[in-house]
Amino acid sequence: MTQRASSRHVSAPKGFTLIELLAVIVFMGIFSQLVMANIYRGQQAQQLRQASQDLVQDIRTAQTYAVGGQKVSICKGSYSVICPATDCNTLKNNPAYPDLALDNSGNTICGEVPKGGYGIEIQSPTAYNLYPDTYVKTTDNPTTGQCRWYNSCGSYTDAALLKSVTLQTPVQIWAFEYNNDSLICTPGSLSHKEAYVTFEPPFGIGHIVRFDTQTKSGKQDVTIQSLKIWLTLGGDTSRCRKVSVNGITGQVTEDIDTCPPTTNSSCSSASI
Repeated sequence: MTQRASSRHVSAPKGFTLIELLAVIVFMGIFSQLVMANIYRGQQAQQLRQASQDLVQDIRTAQTYAVGGQKVSICKGSYSVICPATDCNTLKNNPAYPDLALDNSGNTICGEVPKGGYGIEIQSPTAYNLYPDTYVKTTDNPTTGQCRWYNSCGSYTDAALLKSVTLQTPVQIWAFEYNNDSLICTPGSLSHKEAYVTFEPPFGIGHIVRFDTQTKSGKQDVTIQSLKIWLTLGGDTSRCRKVSVNGITGQVTEDIDTCPPTTNSSCSSASI
């Protein structure tokens, strides 16, 4: 019996067509872009959150310094600067340096607690400062509002800075609102308004001031003592974080919030 060998046809495995490969590449490219966009957005959200939390921490540092009696030495030349107590003591009785920073009793500030305590000044959308409020000669007319929580303040023009913070781009201070008065002001040249919050020793009593850079005068409402500060990313009003300060209770909080529309034209023309 003759056995015939059966033949089998074995087909070669199919590969991907060019169109299929291009479709996968396009899909992966779109997917990667979406993932990277979400990562970038998440990083920016974290950056904004960190900046607002840092501002809260710096405000609380000012409170802590006031309550704890943090001492400071300030020497004044053309500008006020923090200096070692030894340098200040060397200069304080030298008639060649009549313009040393003075406290409200007319004494140079050498290793002592500033009479006005410590505070935060917000002068622009991109930066803020932690400073000692030296409460200088309250009978003088204000120049730049050195004694930030008094309507008439100091005899010298620049605050001595303990810490200057420049916000990391694109984070910026969108606006602030003083005592819930519905004026939402961008700090600096757009509104000609600045915000200050200081804490007075020994109990850390808060004083909140709106300052007018045109009239060189400040305003404080001792009844309300509220300050709200909104931070955003490069003017993106779809997301803000709000820092709230209650000068009466001393409470400082931070949370996510809707960016309010600014009223800079009204701020600029408004009396303080």
